[in-house]
Amino acid sequence: MDIEVNNLCKRYKDYTVFDGFSHVFYGGKINFLMGPSGCGKTSLIRIIMGLEGYEAGSVTPIPSSRVSYVGQADSLLENMSIYNNIKLVNDSISENDLKSEMQKIGLDMSIRKRVRDLSGGQKRRVAILRASLYESDIFIMDEPFKGLDENNKKIVMDYIIDKTKSAIIVSHDESEYRYFRKKLKDNVFLKCMD
Repeated sequence: MDIEVNNLCKRYKDYTVFDGFSHVFYGGKINFLMGPSGCGKTSLIRIIMGLEGYEAGSVTPIPSSRVSYVGQADSLLENMSIYNNIKLVNDSISENDLKSEMQKIGLDMSIRKRVRDLSGGQKRRVAILRASLYESDIFIMDEPFKGLDENNKKIVMDYIIDKTKSAIIVSHDESEYRYFRKKLKDNVFLKCMD
């Protein structure tokens, strides 16, 4: 499913974030949205997900039940185990399947480990894992590789390439776009905001 944004205008009081922004995010593709801090990337994806209003224009509506999202904050339940955090979005996953998925994303630990006992990079990978295991039509990620070292970043990017059919990835790091482009060729699209 393509998401069409037409002539969108977003303001916060006297500050115009964007005015007349138009773009098509293609279904079945990885869509990168890049730009400097404060240019409206996060506002745009919040509008696409129906979490934020706008002053003018139009956006193809997406049923919220069909969106999987990883924000800049991990939004995990710290006192729960990795397994129980995953079960919140995928009640049918078996322990063995979860262990297998954890290995693919570079998490070699017990599924019973509490989230509060994980490092920042481990929490980030659990958040991405949880979102990827939710059955959705589109995967929206806002700075998903923040806090990951280069080795783990590549492991996670390969995992996303393997698991994701349609995605919007917000980033300020052009090397992340280049990595996806090298692996997926014409299935990756870039839109820069300034």
